[in-house]
Amino acid sequence: MTDHPRSSSEEAKKEILAQFHASEYGVLMGRVSSWESLQYAAWPILIAALALLAQVESIPANYRWWAALIRTLLVYVAYQGTMVGMLYYVLVVERDLRPLAGELIGMQNFWVYERIRKEKFPHNPAWALDWPIVISFLAIALVAVGLLYEYGICGLHWQDGVCFIAALVLGVFVSVLTQNAKRVKRQILKACTPEVKRGKSAAIDSAP
Repeated sequence: MTDHPRSSSEEAKKEILAQFHASEYGVLMGRVSSWESLQYAAWPILIAALALLAQVESIPANYRWWAALIRTLLVYVAYQGTMVGMLYYVLVVERDLRPLAGELIGMQNFWVYERIRKEKFPHNPAWALDWPIVISFLAIALVAVGLLYEYGICGLHWQDGVCFIAALVLGVFVSVLTQNAKRVKRQILKACTPEVKRGKSAAIDSAP
């Protein structure tokens, strides 16, 4: 009889903790959604900016090309940065938050999206993580070679060299962020194993 109040107190604490963990999950997933909206909103803005830039005839054509390239690379830096942010929030959920919540309810079979995503989500080559690196350095090469072909070395100025170096630096940023995204994604996949169970045994989490 003396243990009953203590047991009730422990259960109440567990319930409160479970509510905290559920709230934290909601906050983290809300941040993921916000980052995702910001990530994709950048492209329409970029397209509008490039269209306006193309009409500014007072700026020499070579500088318009550099400006278009640098703006595109800046968007890719922001795009990859938001990707790393989203992936990190997912990693926190799978690696840190899920085990804490699982200890309270005695199973891991909840928040199943990430754990079944690899199996169920259709593969799309257009979403490969290496595309930003390929597109960034390909764009840098095309603009640099195109301007050299059009103007020749003597027709370009030191400002062109500065723009080229700035573009290369941004390309390196894109590469670093992409590698970070790959690393975090590998950590997510590691944290997501073993996969959750489905079907009649979904409510039972077998202990190792």
